[in-house]
Amino acid sequence: NADKQGLLRSTTSLIQTIGRAARHVNGVALLYSESGRSSEAMEQAIAETNRRRAKQLAHNERNLIVPRAAGTALGADGAAEPRAPDGGGASILEMLARGGGAAGDRGPPGGDLDGEERALYDELRAWRGQVARAGRRRRPFMILTEAVMRGIAVARPSSMDELMDVKGVGPKKAENYGEEILRLVRASEGRQRAWQVNGQSFVFEPAGGG
Repeated sequence: NADKQGLLRSTTSLIQTIGRAARHVNGVALLYSESGRSSEAMEQAIAETNRRRAKQLAHNERNLIVPRAAGTALGADGAAEPRAPDGGGASILEMLARGGGAAGDRGPPGGDLDGEERALYDELRAWRGQVARAGRRRRPFMILTEAVMRGIAVARPSSMDELMDVKGVGPKKAENYGEEILRLVRASEGRQRAWQVNGQSFVFEPAGGG
């Protein structure tokens, strides 16, 4: 029941649990939700796991590393001996790559959004970066994940209730950032957008503006 927030289901605890599973060739972490919604801790843990996975896969690809289980027999050339297809070793690497973890497989931020949706997504991403750098310098994904920003850009919520209908936006996130997000949505029709972080004003102007 990963959606029931608490000490053992906080972002840090979930990341640690997923990390322990990742030490095993066939390790899998399953996060269950009785409510049918992902908690903020789940969204943040999944986002951080995907970030680490992409970084590790990119490193493996650059250095021609194929993960293998401890104790795997090596041939005379130092390469791992072929193994029966039991779901371990390279098959895990292939599985992760199919899931879009490899850096080469990841599309640009915002995916295939365009037009007004893309403009609003870009504003949200720029705003998220400013918030992350201000104050306690939180990681951007802890403020809004890529999936949440895309969801907001598509839904374009006009009220707090509509904002909380976006997957990944819970009461705490709505309380902390809801008003600013809604203000960005309302102002997204203009050419220039502005926001405030700790009393300091920032202006975002979409690229390509004449």
